[in-house]
Amino acid sequence: MIRNIKSSLNRNGVLIIDFLNSTKVLANLVKEEVVDRGLIKFKINRFIENDSIVKEIRFKHSGKAFHFFERVQLLTLDHFNTFFDSAGMQIKKTFGNYTLDRYNAEKSDRLILIVK
Repeated sequence: MIRNIKSSLNRNGVLIIDFLNSTKVLANLVKEEVVDRGLIKFKINRFIENDSIVKEIRFKHSGKAFHFFERVQLLTLDHFNTFFDSAGMQIKKTFGNYTLDRYNAEKSDRLILIVK
């Protein structure tokens, strides 16, 4: 996939990736919660399975039950470095949030990458 992205960029093109900070997510994993949005209460369970975080969401609406899963692979900065190196690309900058503060694996909410 990264090689395809690289071939799609023009010579001076830049790739920006916004990803969750896996290290912080794992350290602060909320395993169960109920989110009340007025008419709907979402029951959310999170767990780790095969190097991915899985979010299971259940709720009822108009008498019908809904059940969904969201799965995101737990990738770290080291993973991304390996991926981009193998495609002949380089991470030029990393940021830890949308105000572009410095990335810190333990504290940052996001892993934002600027890649060329």
